[in-house]
Amino acid sequence: MREQEILAWKQFFHPQLEEVLLHKLDFEAIKPLEGGGNLADSAGKFCVCDRKGPAAVAFCAIDPQFDCVGQATKASVQCKELLDSSLGKHVLSPVAAGEWQGCSWAIYSYCTPLSDNRLLWPLQRKLLQGDIFHWLVDVAKETRCEAAKEEVDSGFCKPLEHIVSLSALSKSVREAATVSLHTLTTGAFKPCFSLMQGDFWKGNLLIDNRYTTVTKGAGWSKRFVIIDWAGARIKGYPFYDFIRFADSFRLRGHVLVESLNQFCHHFGCTPTQARSYLLAALGYLGLHLECFPFEQYLQLVEKCNVLMERALVAKK
Repeated sequence: MREQEILAWKQFFHPQLEEVLLHKLDFEAIKPLEGGGNLADSAGKFCVCDRKGPAAVAFCAIDPQFDCVGQATKASVQCKELLDSSLGKHVLSPVAAGEWQGCSWAIYSYCTPLSDNRLLWPLQRKLLQGDIFHWLVDVAKETRCEAAKEEVDSGFCKPLEHIVSLSALSKSVREAATVSLHTLTTGAFKPCFSLMQGDFWKGNLLIDNRYTTVTKGAGWSKRFVIIDWAGARIKGYPFYDFIRFADSFRLRGHVLVESLNQFCHHFGCTPTQARSYLLAALGYLGLHLECFPFEQYLQLVEKCNVLMERALVAKK
């Protein structure tokens, strides 16, 4: 963002933040965060501090044509309402949101990012992975719905055909997608949808240290909240969020295999069908890249496929 745009947004956010925080706020306490605005669909980001430290984070859409802020706001509210309160409380939705000069904005209470410290992060990872895994499983079970005939074609066959058509992908990925297509066309695989966050990794998981419905009486590992719901789908694909979580939290060996088996058991599918769900999700993403770089997409497909293959091979 240019300096003039930053100043204009700070002037707009100042009274909004005072209303949210319920006290006067120094104008200079609103500071732009580095990294905002590097991509066409990214958001401007501001951290807001008061006397006690970080208190809120404000986002603004930079380009109305790529409204990631408005999409994330709408999706987080929809997903939170869709889920049972015990699950929905982990979806972080804004405390205030709207539009200004044709661009969406949103204000979120400040929550603590997970650590990058090489000693602390492994400890956090170990403490969190069980609760987050069970949340993913419960969300998939609660939102599971069978795909209608026409949805199988648009939501599964076409994405898988897209994977098969990409010569830049490895032979193993394309062959796995071909096998998945065959199970669909023969009726051996009757897929279901479930809620998908769409970018489930460490960077979109925070710890809510406020005294709220999420944290009241809860241990540290149960205070996690999930942000960035812009790519969420209510009729999404099970196992994509799981694989992204498994990669980010470094689930490997028997832990990865056992987690996949548990997920399959609760969702009612086989591990091979889990791979079909994953490939369909990746195919769907490929058909809706928008500003996501194609080369990064190819790397994502290969990385996810390798992790799934490891789990399937280890199971055998």
